[in-house]
Amino acid sequence: MTSQQTLYAEVEGGEAGYLALYTQSQNRLEGLPMTTGENPLAHLPNIFSLKGLQDTPTTPLQVVATKADIGGIGGHVEVDPEVKAIVAKYMLLNNRQASNGQRIFRSMVVTHTGDDVCITIVQDADVPQSTTHQLMDNALRFGGTPKAFDLGLYGPGQDLLTDAFTGNVHGSGVASVTLPLPVREDPKRASQTVLVTCADKTDPAALGNWLCRAYFDPNYNTGLLIAASAMKQGYEFVVADLDTRAQAWERGLRTQAEVDAYMQEAQGKERVIVVSNPIDLQRLLLDQNRYVVAQIRTKGGIIGFTLSAERLHNISGTYSGKDDPVVLALCQGDWPAPGEISSVYMRPKMVAGDCRGSHRMYIRPQALNSPTSMWSGPILTTMLLSINIHSGRIGALTDHMAEGTAWDTVRHNVDQLNIAFRDHGATEPATLPVNELEYQPGYREGIAELQPRFIEVPAGEINSFGR
Repeated sequence: MTSQQTLYAEVEGGEAGYLALYTQSQNRLEGLPMTTGENPLAHLPNIFSLKGLQDTPTTPLQVVATKADIGGIGGHVEVDPEVKAIVAKYMLLNNRQASNGQRIFRSMVVTHTGDDVCITIVQDADVPQSTTHQLMDNALRFGGTPKAFDLGLYGPGQDLLTDAFTGNVHGSGVASVTLPLPVREDPKRASQTVLVTCADKTDPAALGNWLCRAYFDPNYNTGLLIAASAMKQGYEFVVADLDTRAQAWERGLRTQAEVDAYMQEAQGKERVIVVSNPIDLQRLLLDQNRYVVAQIRTKGGIIGFTLSAERLHNISGTYSGKDDPVVLALCQGDWPAPGEISSVYMRPKMVAGDCRGSHRMYIRPQALNSPTSMWSGPILTTMLLSINIHSGRIGALTDHMAEGTAWDTVRHNVDQLNIAFRDHGATEPATLPVNELEYQPGYREGIAELQPRFIEVPAGEINSFGR
């Protein structure tokens, strides 16, 4: 490894010595009697946790998830297992801060949704975010991407829009999100459930603007009516305005140069509004292409839901793909239960994205570590983490939308709807409006070639034109 890639000196035993620093969930039943015919953990991702995590953190903890497409099998279909393994290995071998040698994360799991790799970690909140994001970026850039090239996968490093880590992931192509964990001094209250939902082949509204309903609509979450927790006070919703092109026009900017300059400037800031009235929220969410719920918090300011709210073609003006969001959410207690959050998708929801990022289609709930579905998506997966917030260790996880559950019925319904809906062909409503098409240079070029062939005829005479 180069000095850029290696964050701390070799330990005794080399790579094996590094890996020996971690416990692995897949090995936890070694030496114990088996109670099933095969390892019940085999279909789930491995959890890596640093050994000796019995100490109580001196600072609060947080969960960080970063997701990106760095190369897919068969096009934009699925991640190769070796790519994920090398991403995980890179994270494990470089888990130290360059400045002080302290660990960057305590516990980690690597998954995939369609052709996106997702790294989820638990860490101390005082670790500089630039350090965390650089490690994750390096794992994707120097770990997984070269292997994707080696395997001939489609689009190696596709979502890494910058040539190198710039210190800020906003606008860089990856989807990254951070969620603070609660602080509890009672040693008997160490558990915290965290929901991790990833989507592929769609934009942030597919998660933020649907999942938020569990936080204001009792038809999805009865706890809003009967719970004695902070839930009964309702929540605050932080809504982001992601259409920087529209913002430019509203500021009176008209030339392409002015609009492009504003969009570039928007990379360093975000335009948000905080609302608590569900009517105000619904009014904003009528425009799914522009407004997205980026964060949900209690009236006391405690964050319990956070989304990677970016639409990259509205930031850089050059990116030509959907933004594949990720959500982290606290569950139970003052927050909805996992089933209350995910129940929104029991009724199929239509979202933007799918093949070429240019269609509307019903999003398909998938089992964890699944390929994309028909045409190429859109899909979502949901993983539940049980985290010990006194040690910062991911103790166990489960696939919330696994095969063999009620989600099989939802998947069947979604498939039937999608087959019928795509019969609309290459027209709205099956396709997006032309200004929202993602892969559109060919369309623009074709329209530009046709423009000179238009002619003007007197009003009312079009029926006799050409006779």
